[in-house]
This record gives sequence, C-alpha cells and structure tokens, in this order.
Amino acid sequence: MRRGRDASIAVALAWVCSAPLFLSADPAGAAENSTQAPPAQGIAAQAEPDDRTKMVAAARALLKDDLFEDALDRAGAAVERWPDDADARVVKGDALYRRGDFDEAESEYRLAVALDPNCAAGHFGVGRILRTLGKYGEAAESFHTAAALDPNTPRHLRVLSNHLAKREDSIAMLHRYLDLARRYGSGESADAIRNTEAWLALLAAAGDKPISHMEKGEPTELPLRVDRNQTYIRMTVSGVKDQRFVFDTGATGVTVSPRLARKAGMRPIRPFTIAGTGASGQETGDLVLVDSIALGDGIVLRNVPATMREPAGPEEGLIGPSLFSAMAITIDMKGRTLSFDPPGGQRPGRVEPFRNVGGEILVRAKVNGIPFNAMVDSGSASTIIGRTTVSRVPEMQAAPGQWFLGTTVGVGGPLAERRVVIAGTLSLAGRVFPADGLLSGSLDGFSRAMESEVYVILGVPHLDDFIFTIDYRAMTVTFLDRAEKGAK
Repeated sequence: MRRGRDASIAVALAWVCSAPLFLSADPAGAAENSTQAPPAQGIAAQAEPDDRTKMVAAARALLKDDLFEDALDRAGAAVERWPDDADARVVKGDALYRRGDFDEAESEYRLAVALDPNCAAGHFGVGRILRTLGKYGEAAESFHTAAALDPNTPRHLRVLSNHLAKREDSIAMLHRYLDLARRYGSGESADAIRNTEAWLALLAAAGDKPISHMEKGEPTELPLRVDRNQTYIRMTVSGVKDQRFVFDTGATGVTVSPRLARKAGMRPIRPFTIAGTGASGQETGDLVLVDSIALGDGIVLRNVPATMREPAGPEEGLIGPSLFSAMAITIDMKGRTLSFDPPGGQRPGRVEPFRNVGGEILVRAKVNGIPFNAMVDSGSASTIIGRTTVSRVPEMQAAPGQWFLGTTVGVGGPLAERRVVIAGTLSLAGRVFPADGLLSGSLDGFSRAMESEVYVILGVPHLDDFIFTIDYRAMTVTFLDRAEKGAK
C-alpha cells in the first residue's frame, strides 16, 4: 500500500460456477452467537472423564460459532484423551482446515478414516483436501463415499453434486438436497438453499447448453490497463463490444452491471448470494446467463453464469481467471499485458504451489517470517494484512488509519476495522518487502464464507513487482521478479 493513495476498490468474489453454493451463514448472527460460547480453558475438567460425545460436541459448537482456535483446543484435548476416536479426529481436522492448516487437517481426516472406514465425515474431509490440491477426480470419489455412507446429510449431497459428470445426475442430487434441507435443516443456511434454487433455475434456463463452455481457446495477448491500482481489460459481452471489466484473480466467476445486463438482453433468473471482503461479507444480486464472452480474437466462452451487481467503479463488471483454467494465464501489470497460452512447460521464475480454496488462489507468504495463506488478488487495490494475522504475529501492531485517503471497498461494503501496520515484513516468492504502512482489517466474513482463514490479500502494490503465471493444471503460480535477468 502506498501512503496517501486512494485505496478505492479491494474486490474479492467468492463465487464458483461449478460450485455455486459456496457462501457463509449470516455473519451478524454468527458474531452474536459467538459471544455466548464457553471459554476453552478447563476443558478436561468440564467434561465427564469418559464422555467423548460431550467434548466432541462442544468442539463442534465452538466451530459453528466460528471460534476455530477454541474449537481446535477442545478437539485437541479430546484427541489427546481418546486418540482412537474417529469423530474427535474429524472435528480436529475441521478446526485445522478452518485455521488454514491443510496438511495437518489432512492427517487428521486420514487417521479418522483409518480408524473407522465408515466415518462419512472423515471421507468428506479427505475430499475437501483433495479438492484444494486440484485432484478433482479423487475428491469426487471421497465425496461419493461420504454421501453413500451418510445420504441424509444435505451438505454431502450439495458438494457431491458439483463433481458429477452428468448434468441430470447433478440436478437430481440437488433436488434431493433441497428436500432434505427444507424438511430437516441439518445446519444448512437459508442462503445455501436459496442459491441452490437459483442454480437449478439457471440450469433449467440453459437447457442442454454446456455451462461456461470454452468454444475457442487460442493463444491470446490483451492490453491490460492499470488505473489507481485496478486492473482492467476490454471484452465483448453477448455481442456488446468494448466493455470495460476488472480482471480479478480474486474473483471466481463473473459479475455484470444491471445496465449491461439490460443492454445485452440478459434475463434475471433468481437472487444469488456472493461473498467478499467487505464488512457485511456478502451481497445478493440476480443470477443471469451470459450468452457469450469474447476476449480478443482468440477466446470465446459460451453460457457463462453471472451475478448482477452495481460496480464499484467505471467498469461494467468483473471476471476471474478460473473460467480460463484450460490455459496458462500470465499477468504483467507494469508491461500492461494479459496473456493466455497453453498450460504446462517451464517458465522463468520462482514456482509456488497453490491451493484452490473456494475457487481462490492461495499461496504461502510470510509476515515477520511466519508463513500464512495469502490470496493472489489482482482486483485488490491494496495489499491487506488480516486482523487475525496481526494477532498471531508476535510484536506486530496495527494502529487506527484515519490518515488514509478514501475508503477500501469490497464485495459486502467497506473493509471493517481498518488499521495500519506499524512495522514488519512481508515475504513473497523470495522477495522481502517492508510491511510498514500496509492496510490491516477484518477479513472474518470472507474467511467464514470460504470456510478457511485468509490471512493476507496480495494486491496490486506487491503483485506488480512480478510477472506471474497461473497454471491450474499444474496448480502453480510462477513469479518472475522484475529484478531478475530477462524481466524488463
């Protein structure tokens, strides 16, 4: 973040075309309930010595209230006391996943399955981990096993539906999900149910048309405009030419402005909720089906779901990279180019693996030498250090930032609890940057929607020091430092 600059837009969408049910419970309700949870101290004394169920249930209740650190303490105590209990292992894995410790979570989930091969929640957890690694076929097998073992848990059906090859099978499963969720609840939020209804309505409107189909995918280079730390491209939307869109690596789908939707004749289908970094954590707009999106002469997408939303700036919407996952995507902000090429092959630079969590690209960055999950977000005008990060880094402080000009706005409104980091370092792809003066704020609502903590938003001020390539096939981001030989 550059001192004195207006950080007017910091957008990050949590929206996945293939997984449209990704959203959170009511953030206000979660915050209200969390104050009523018992403290995590004296755990062993509170539970009966031989009562595993109570201790595991208490950990789950804390996790439901989004107190994942307390839930991890309680689940850890249960595992230490009953190391062969599969349910205790699962809830510990869930707390670790929520904390963003994926390797440790995988270990707990796999131990749970080893202890009890019929543990549906354990298989579901393994599937979640495999999905973050891009191993979607293996993830589908784990989700299928979880649903077969426990077919009356709505969430198992909802997630599995996104991994079924045949659309008719997915539709049938979503209808069963709705039937179970409406009748029995089982913790499914009203937003999840409403989004499912909207998605089914969109599939009905699409008929037999393939969703988000890449009709043409040839190597393409586009001019990239950077204005006030915001990245823009021009594209043709349903025949309407030269439309200005934010190209946002923090977005997992598409939004369109109501004016463009009217101009292109898009028919509103049903309300759909998306999640982002703003204080409310989410917004709702009508789901629409975009007939076509063309980027230059080389790329054409057909039948793309989008959410109608008033844009934050002069753009007509935003678009994320996951729609182009069949190609390698290279972003050069200082060179002002966006390139699409065949995936694979060696590229100059430092290769960093990433996790696909809720459609977001998470790499590891270090704050004061401590590694955290960081989201690659070219749509964010600021690099943001999360409030949770500051609390976990010894001696790091953040002060009120009244001297910032403008506001920092994302999906869901202004960034909550906006402060400024006083001192520290941020390390990314072998580079060490000063963290002094970086924006800090609450990313709680966004992290809750993703079901895993985002500690850092890597925005334009740091990404523009690299030419970086996203390769979904290899699950890597290659960062080429401009200071290295060959970077111009």
